[in-house]
Amino acid sequence: MNAKNEQSKINRRYGYIRVSSKEQNLARQQVEMQKLNLAYIFEEKASGKNVDRPELQKMLNILSEGDTVVVLSIDRLARNTKDLLELVDLFKKKGINFISLKENIDTSTPTGMFIITILGALSELEREYIRERQRQGIAIAKTQKKYKGRRERKI
Repeated sequence: MNAKNEQSKINRRYGYIRVSSKEQNLARQQVEMQKLNLAYIFEEKASGKNVDRPELQKMLNILSEGDTVVVLSIDRLARNTKDLLELVDLFKKKGINFISLKENIDTSTPTGMFIITILGALSELEREYIRERQRQGIAIAKTQKKYKGRRERKI
């Protein structure tokens, strides 16, 4: 392998964009990512509730030392702190950098690692607050006999 091929192998930057459902549109994220001169952009229409997403797994399988993963916002990569930190830890172990543009995070720096941990925790805290308010609302609705349970999903 010559020096030019070796250099192009290292420092590859990959974009990852995601929306939560098939009805949502990736266009806004696509436009932003196309400005970044990335080697490839992985696109996903799937919930971020876990990491069992085909395009995310495909990206994880091809990443190697020296690569960088770029997202517009950390919530595009993971929706909970555990998944976020596990992915960032996996990146770190493989020598892969992670950049989130919205939060101005770059995990190649100690400050970037600190910030991503804090932001992930805050995001999870907010989701727990939402669930707590929802449970409280359901409890009140039940006492008032207004709660009929979940609606049946149409397939």
